[in-house]
Amino acid sequence: MSISITPQSGTNMRGGFTLIEMLLYIGIASIVLVIALQAMIAVLGMRQRSTAGTEVQQSLRLVTNRIIDTSRNATGMNAGASVFGSTAGTLSFAMADAAANPTVFSLTNNAVTVKVGAQASQPLTSPAIKVDLLRFTNLTPPDGVPAVRVEIHASQTGSLVVGQSRTMSIDTSFSLRR
Repeated sequence: MSISITPQSGTNMRGGFTLIEMLLYIGIASIVLVIALQAMIAVLGMRQRSTAGTEVQQSLRLVTNRIIDTSRNATGMNAGASVFGSTAGTLSFAMADAAANPTVFSLTNNAVTVKVGAQASQPLTSPAIKVDLLRFTNLTPPDGVPAVRVEIHASQTGSLVVGQSRTMSIDTSFSLRR
């Protein structure tokens, strides 16, 4: 015995989607994709801003640590060769090692540089960091231990951050060892 099923007249048995169903599915999928892409773009933007801020912070810490480490090894501060109170200040240290004497920190072309002895100046900040302020203030009391205040203001510019820059300032002070 065999059974065969035949469609009844008036019943429409078909497979697949109608054009309206297909357009509806494509529309819903497009909306979901747009929302996902916007979320991804926002996350990437936050990551870029965070990376830029970290780069500025690390660069300024490197500069201040280098200045303070040099002051610890210095025999004195060359107050006459230093430029205090200027936005493009210069700080010169007298060093016991003749090859490192003097060691001079300064602001050159929006970069903090160090010149050790007769060597050429070397930048301490990356080209992506723009330093707009390097100010040294002489805090040395009369007949006291040499002390200096250091102010640095920098921003991150370049291809990493589109349309905005990340800025940071560091203000610290130190004294030379006696």
